[in-house]
Amino acid sequence: MKNRLDLEAARLQVDVFARAASQAATFRFFGNLEIGATIRQDTEGPRVLGPSLRLEIPLFDQRQAVIARLEAQTRESAQLRDALAVEARSAVRAAAAEVLGQRQRVANYENELIPLRSKALQLTQLQYNGMQVGLFQLMAARQLQVEAMTGHIDALKDYWLARTHFDNATGASSTWEDAP
Repeated sequence: MKNRLDLEAARLQVDVFARAASQAATFRFFGNLEIGATIRQDTEGPRVLGPSLRLEIPLFDQRQAVIARLEAQTRESAQLRDALAVEARSAVRAAAAEVLGQRQRVANYENELIPLRSKALQLTQLQYNGMQVGLFQLMAARQLQVEAMTGHIDALKDYWLARTHFDNATGASSTWEDAP
């Protein structure tokens, strides 16, 4: 789950709102401070250049609304982060189950179905050579073998699609060692 960028972005958003709320609460008694320079000129006098200072003293508004809004945004973003994490874990579990199912399907084709269809074709070929079955039975046996091989290719395609979905769900690319 550490590789998921959306979860990391949600974590960072919670941190940003928490820091903003903390800073707003820390500096609530300090108003805005503006420092600058002013130039004044009377109608008949010289120009006067001098510093300016403006200090806000928060007697009635101590930024309670701003602090409450930031705390609410922190709670909301934390809840969104938690919901996203639960959804991500669920997606990873579903994708992992799909990969395992597709891997078993591929193994079934490779270990059972294709060898059985090949053996049946060989035996039918022997029977055809001995004139015990006709051409149509031989062609039917060959058709079943081709269908098994086509099903194996489809199973491999579905397996690799499931692996891609799993990689997308985890946010990282998996290794090729456990490929069928």
